[in-house]
Amino acid sequence: MYKRIPILIIVMYIFTNIALMVDTGGVVSAEEDSRIEVKIKEGWFYVNNERLFIKGINYSGWRPGESPHDLNPVNLRLADYDFKMIKEAGFNVIRTAGGLTPELVSLAKKHGLMVMHGIWFDKDIDYGDSHQIKYATDMLKADLSWSKDFDNIICYLVMNEPSMERVRETGKAESENFLKKITEITKSIVANRPVSFANWVPLAFIEHSFLDAACFNVYMYGPATITHSLGYRGYIEWLKKRTAKDKPLVITEFGLSVSPQRVGEAIPGHYGYGGNTLEEQKEGVLKMYDDIIQANATGVCVFTWEDEWWMVGDKSKHDNHPEEYFGIVELDKNPKGTPRPVYYALKEYNQAIVIEPKKLDFYSKELPVDVYVTDQVGLVQFRLDNGNWQDLKKEGNFWQKTILDISKNKDGRHTLEIRALDKNNKSLCHKKQDIWIYNKSKPGTIPYKVEIKTDKEEYRIKEKMKLNITVTDAQGNPVTEQPVYYSFFQPIGWEEYVSQKVTDKQGKITTQFSAHTPGYLTIAFGVTYKDGDYERMFGDVKTVLFK
Repeated sequence: MYKRIPILIIVMYIFTNIALMVDTGGVVSAEEDSRIEVKIKEGWFYVNNERLFIKGINYSGWRPGESPHDLNPVNLRLADYDFKMIKEAGFNVIRTAGGLTPELVSLAKKHGLMVMHGIWFDKDIDYGDSHQIKYATDMLKADLSWSKDFDNIICYLVMNEPSMERVRETGKAESENFLKKITEITKSIVANRPVSFANWVPLAFIEHSFLDAACFNVYMYGPATITHSLGYRGYIEWLKKRTAKDKPLVITEFGLSVSPQRVGEAIPGHYGYGGNTLEEQKEGVLKMYDDIIQANATGVCVFTWEDEWWMVGDKSKHDNHPEEYFGIVELDKNPKGTPRPVYYALKEYNQAIVIEPKKLDFYSKELPVDVYVTDQVGLVQFRLDNGNWQDLKKEGNFWQKTILDISKNKDGRHTLEIRALDKNNKSLCHKKQDIWIYNKSKPGTIPYKVEIKTDKEEYRIKEKMKLNITVTDAQGNPVTEQPVYYSFFQPIGWEEYVSQKVTDKQGKITTQFSAHTPGYLTIAFGVTYKDGDYERMFGDVKTVLFK
């Protein structure tokens, strides 16, 4: 039920061995003037000394009848059209799970697109075996030997979704040492670019302190950690606070499949793994995009640009599996593809990304308005509660902002509107959101703190794990009679158990659980705070090992 299933993609082999097979007509080479400088500062990517909000799209490029498994080259003339459409939709970054060719990186630069450059090798290896580590590092060095010369590569992702089974077999410490090693090699060759890897929910316990950014693939329809305990925004907030901390957090995959058939059941409010309508795809992708921003992430990468017919079964047949229908562009008889409704919705949404204010934060005295725009935008205006439209002030190339005096506004919920206009004052984007002002009586009880404690960190199979959960308010007082939604998720086999209890007079819950198969177990407990129209989820996540 979880995107994405492990599939062997022979991307790196292709990109390092068949460059001469690719049609390079009409492609420019990397320009050496106006070099792009990239830094990490204050939890953000900075490009040429300006904050960058990553508006990314995952890209592969193979059309129906083509597959990386069969060493089919990507048609650069169609890729040129793709990149033009991607740029017009307001995206600024292409993200790949495997490295692009030099020709495609050059083509991206031609269209003003930067690249989060994924490096491929077979992830189903022993992360502690010296021979297999040499294989991985050789693949890594082969890619870096040419990609290091392209300044529009803003970040290297040295792996995509490490194997859960291999981490269990190799062990957490050895797996982290492997990731540290390939990170260090990358930095030794490309010292002026950030390095990370694309992690996923089952392995969120992996250490990230040695990385420049935290990058995660997170989908709203699973696992129960998200759908039952913390919610999508709540989980990403947890990632930011507990894993990313002061580093940038980029959600490197999120999306919805519109396959004819669904795998598993849809969770109300969370859609499903396949089987979604075009309208649900549009609504769900925008909902995830907004939740990611509200959770203080500093970048997104929608999955994916176009349907991938090659993912499952016959590459010339559009199979019913969800993996083949995530595209915001449908691939049909037209080799260029047909944009789905979600493409046009994202095109409008990308014009003006409202970074501040956040919808569920409380503001007193002053309200920061901070909007990230495309180069198509000439002016951004805002108004509060149907008041007069006011102009934001342009700062740098892509930011428009102000600080509004709200000291005389009444406490409670208010409505903020943002509109972006092009150079001819034509509307490009209009957004409306609730904000919460508290000059006199800011609620003192939130944020709630949920804390999970287990009696041990490792257990034998079938051994009883004892858990103590405490819920306290912002003042440290116990939150009593509070419903708590908890889940246990074992990624290998995708086993889930969900339940709920109510806190006692000490704000506590005690329970037990045992696993019958070996592996890492993800434990999540979440609560929902409600006060009138205001609603927000808080929670905690912990991982233990059964062996």
